[in-house]
Amino acid sequence: MHSGLPYQQVTAATLGCVLTLAASCHIVAALEDHEPMPSPTDAEAADAPAEPKDAEAFSSPETVCNHADDDGDGLVDDGLAWQVAGWQTLLKQAELSEITSVSLPAGRAAFATRTAPAHGTSSLLLGVVDETGSLCGEIVPAVENVGIEGWGLAFDTAHQQLILAFVESSHRELHLARFHLDEPTPRLISTEAVALEYPVSELLDVGWTEFGPVVLVKGTDHYARAEWTDHLNDPKDWNHKLISIKPDVAKLSVGTAVAWVASGTLDAGQQGVMGGVLALDGRRELRPGHQLVKAGGGVWPKIFAPGIPLLWQQNRVWLTTTDEVKASKIWNIRISFFDSTAPASTLASPGTMVDSLSTDPMHAHSLVWALGSVLSTTAAKDQVRIHRLGPHFELLSPKDQPIVVDDALAHAIVGGTRLPLLFRIHQSTGELDVSPVGCP
Repeated sequence: MHSGLPYQQVTAATLGCVLTLAASCHIVAALEDHEPMPSPTDAEAADAPAEPKDAEAFSSPETVCNHADDDGDGLVDDGLAWQVAGWQTLLKQAELSEITSVSLPAGRAAFATRTAPAHGTSSLLLGVVDETGSLCGEIVPAVENVGIEGWGLAFDTAHQQLILAFVESSHRELHLARFHLDEPTPRLISTEAVALEYPVSELLDVGWTEFGPVVLVKGTDHYARAEWTDHLNDPKDWNHKLISIKPDVAKLSVGTAVAWVASGTLDAGQQGVMGGVLALDGRRELRPGHQLVKAGGGVWPKIFAPGIPLLWQQNRVWLTTTDEVKASKIWNIRISFFDSTAPASTLASPGTMVDSLSTDPMHAHSLVWALGSVLSTTAAKDQVRIHRLGPHFELLSPKDQPIVVDDALAHAIVGGTRLPLLFRIHQSTGELDVSPVGCP
């Protein structure tokens, strides 16, 4: 089945890799008890920090490296330096170019990776790892030898399925592929073209809500539109176009609502970043977006794909952005938030400086909840730089002392209630490996 693909995959034991019926029933029951709009659908988003507990209830008032909250202050292994724990190879001789991942129950994670394009086509490969990063079953070719203009991965919590979305370039069509997770190896259920009323040029992002998959797609007019793909024929006529901006990149984040942020060319002609919400109070609707970041004061906002990390905390949508200070060629990563319920939201200013670099360009990449704290990753040349923040998005380590991972062409990170997992595509070889991130 895999002999035609140019890679060697590593096999591993499959113990603990299958999503059980009990886990499925638990999640479906939880969804049935939800308010109209869902709670966070990524497993890592559901790991928002709890209130600190009474320290007297804990047997050890001193924090030790055990991935637990020893002193009851709401943080796991706080005060201890985190690091990359140990790499495991997933794909050899792969010549990969892109990677994304999503959290699954019980610390597992699914990942999808794209082969380097050749002659205008490429393939998407899909796999699952357990909480230690060990490969479950086999890595399967999900899409083979097609022209792809944007793709993404989401987890359907209601049906325990993976959704792989992509735009097929030759026909300008959006496709959704669904995969079962009832075995260690993801199993294809169906692949279908989504019947949109307009041609699309690129998939910008995909997420999952209780209404089903939600996607951001770019039309041939260069504007982005939001679609709930399971409700295209609903009689309700709603405005799904992100007005006032022609985005280069855009991202979704599902929390108490569905937030969006887009970076690109504003209708007025200048570059900027806009954000807003797609849904509130159980309604599939698009609220008007608001300009969050614009050029000025010698600072130019730089957004690169994937470029706009988003994370929910109650009604706040946190995001990291990249500034280039032109005069000194310094690249800064800042974290700020906007209020999803405000009629005219703006970023909290000036935000917290997360990282700064003067030697090479870098860009914001990911934000994930991880054991009661937040991990922020940035990409700089062939490095991944990881910072840990507290539940109120305060830096837990100096900005000039990140976890640094070298030889990285691309990366993805997942958090949740277990140790976060970092996926890396090697700059030198194009191979794929994974490692937990935590205290030594």
